[in-house]
Amino acid sequence: MRKLVIRLYVDGKVRKYTAPRYVSWNTFDETMALQKVFNSNISNQELILKCFYLVCSIFGHQFTVEQLQKGYDIKEILKKTSEALDYVISTADISRKGEVIPFENRSKRSAKANFERS
Repeated sequence: MRKLVIRLYVDGKVRKYTAPRYVSWNTFDETMALQKVFNSNISNQELILKCFYLVCSIFGHQFTVEQLQKGYDIKEILKKTSEALDYVISTADISRKGEVIPFENRSKRSAKANFERS
């Protein structure tokens, strides 16, 4: 699985952040909601603010919305948000319990489900 990385200027230094492999249900739900917003007639200012919040969520709140707003090039936020949306969607698999499970654990879950059916 590929890593999702962002570099921000924080306190005058460039800092590198890597998104966790774990994707929470709230983050997944926010991702699906934002994907619908991209296709709506929402203003650019509202859309970009939603992008900032989602990117912070996907990166596990390792940085604040304010740090992202101040330390990331505005021209790149839509591109990074799109990359982050793809990351969440491609990383997650939903179990019957509503849990979001990374793909690397899918084979373990499938093997367990097949064993329980036998």
